[in-house]
Amino acid sequence: MTFFMKKMYFLPAILNIFLFNAFEKLHHRFLSDDEIILIKNTGLFNNATLSQFSNILQYTTLIKYYKNQLIFKEGDLADALYIIAEGSVQVFTYDREGKRIALARLSKGDFFGEQAILSEEVKTRNASIQTFEVTTLLKIHASAIHPLWEEDKNLIKKLKKIGFDQAIHSMASINQLYGDIKNILLQIEPDKLTIVELPRDTTIFNYGDKPDNVYFILQGKVELRFPETKTMKLNRLIISQGNLFGEVGFIENKPRSAGAYTLENVRLFVIHGEQFKEIYQNYPKLQHLLSIYKKTYQLPLRGIVQQYIGTSPEVGPTITSIFKLKSEKNVIATRSVLQDIFTMSFIKSPPFMTYKYIKDPQNFVEIFVSNNYLTGIKSYGDWEDLQNACSILLDEEYIADPILEQFPSTGKLAKPTIATQEEIICSCMSVSRKQIESLISQGITDFNTISRETGAGTVCGSCRYRVLEMLGENPWMAATMKKIITHNNYNQSYFIKLIDQKFNQFQPGQHVLLQVNINNNDITRCYTMSDIQYRDGLRITIKKENDGLFTKWLFEEAPAEISLNVTQPQGAFTIDMNEKLPAICFAGGVGITPFISYAKSLAASNSNKKLHILYCASKKNDFLFVDEFSEISRSKESITITYRAGETHGRLTKNDVINLIRSMHESAVYICGPEGFVDMVNQALEEIKYDANKIHIEKFLHAGSR
Repeated sequence: MTFFMKKMYFLPAILNIFLFNAFEKLHHRFLSDDEIILIKNTGLFNNATLSQFSNILQYTTLIKYYKNQLIFKEGDLADALYIIAEGSVQVFTYDREGKRIALARLSKGDFFGEQAILSEEVKTRNASIQTFEVTTLLKIHASAIHPLWEEDKNLIKKLKKIGFDQAIHSMASINQLYGDIKNILLQIEPDKLTIVELPRDTTIFNYGDKPDNVYFILQGKVELRFPETKTMKLNRLIISQGNLFGEVGFIENKPRSAGAYTLENVRLFVIHGEQFKEIYQNYPKLQHLLSIYKKTYQLPLRGIVQQYIGTSPEVGPTITSIFKLKSEKNVIATRSVLQDIFTMSFIKSPPFMTYKYIKDPQNFVEIFVSNNYLTGIKSYGDWEDLQNACSILLDEEYIADPILEQFPSTGKLAKPTIATQEEIICSCMSVSRKQIESLISQGITDFNTISRETGAGTVCGSCRYRVLEMLGENPWMAATMKKIITHNNYNQSYFIKLIDQKFNQFQPGQHVLLQVNINNNDITRCYTMSDIQYRDGLRITIKKENDGLFTKWLFEEAPAEISLNVTQPQGAFTIDMNEKLPAICFAGGVGITPFISYAKSLAASNSNKKLHILYCASKKNDFLFVDEFSEISRSKESITITYRAGETHGRLTKNDVINLIRSMHESAVYICGPEGFVDMVNQALEEIKYDANKIHIEKFLHAGSR
């Protein structure tokens, strides 16, 4: 078909929509009965008089939009309310990295745009709207609705509640941290919440003010200004969409440690202070989340650092610290929460040379050096000199050639000894023993509280055990482990029982850390529970890796009953039982372990949530828990599993993934397995632009890299 013929082919449809919209001002006279019923069914005009409702209809016009056409974008001036007569639209926004985030899908009978016209003040749209298909909208101009707002106070309250709920869902979408406390916030009364729009150069609060509210940035940028105690020179930090600020004053019961000022037009979700304090005190989970989330610290002689929690497809949950040094240079450090993996580097650095120190297959370090100055660090496993290296990088200290030459064999970076009466416990955050002892003397004996107060343990994490020793605590619990099932030559299940304590109740998909001493070396590994509650202990399933130090010892040399240390269950790769969306699980090999616990937990509940598992393995004999899955499927029809053996069906492809996803619309997706398997599934989802908020990933690293 020629280009001209293609144009002619679409001409009737284009002309139809053009003519429809050209005469839209006349179309209010031709509203059908069904369209009038749609307007009534919104419930927005239940208290309107006949005259007022007639006026609403008089100001209602019909507009058609193409597929994938933008109706309005975030920040546009608001002048109307829209009701969907036919078709569907997507509500979306962007996160602080500019990545598009889907907030909702709306279809026939749903309405949008009401928040921006609650008053006669000029307001802007707080999200963007785009059509999924050819869509017809009923557009009601704001001037027809404003008289109703003045008379119907219940309607205003209802719409504000809708607006607050939308803002809370936006918070959870923009920043995954708030997904865990979304349901808590949704219970707050509307009069305890506010959504405000502030113009550029507005003072939100000043340094030293008494804290009154907690703020979450929905749009725009805010500058925090921190005065130094001695010189009162200002350090500045810019925060943007997705950041919470102002909470520290309430948590620590202190005046504002910084001033907050808008750098551009800003939209804020405001939680009244006393309400925030009540929530914080009653929900330990929120306390824990905020203790590892974003903090801004004043570092003596260094500058300031901001921290926040995130997720990496490679290593799972991470804590990222961004340092703004006195030299105006910026450093970024990222630490895995679940594994001993840490990186630190200048955001902008000159060409460098690389030096590598290999302690053993599980522990190795790379440092990057430019003109005898450290510009980057990558540490895998336990490295004794990590804290010292971080200090050298942040302080921009010169490293002599002999030290660099010996580093591949010694793994040491000598640091000049500075005469001081204070022993530094946390070099990254400049926290001294004296500071921690002072907090302990005040009765503060919880690591998370000390970490929140000082920042100790939040960057590279090397000082954690030193702080715990000062507190007289030990995160490890003595346990025994013995084999209970041999599935095949490469997979075995083990039973872990604590000697003097009990495991906490855990969520399906969580894991534990094991610490075993092999040939006088403490080896730490992470394994997911493969059952829900197993007697009075835990069940884990382990695959043998031929070059894995731990698994090779476990399968070939370990005694029948092993003495080891173990942590309480932890991790965020869990399934939301209350979420109505179906779940699709892609399991590769031993990556089935979290999904057997998902299935067992759902089978034991009253939930009818649909769960489908696609289980891939090289050979038919490699499949695990076949009998257990069969029993689950018989007792719960909503739980299904498909087995795919590579030897008979070939390797899973991107097309296979896409076809399965499209057969189960609007599903949450969970992926667990070897790195290549996870990457392939995730890439297939990216190709069809699947909503990233519905994708959950747990990647198994090769034993030699853990």
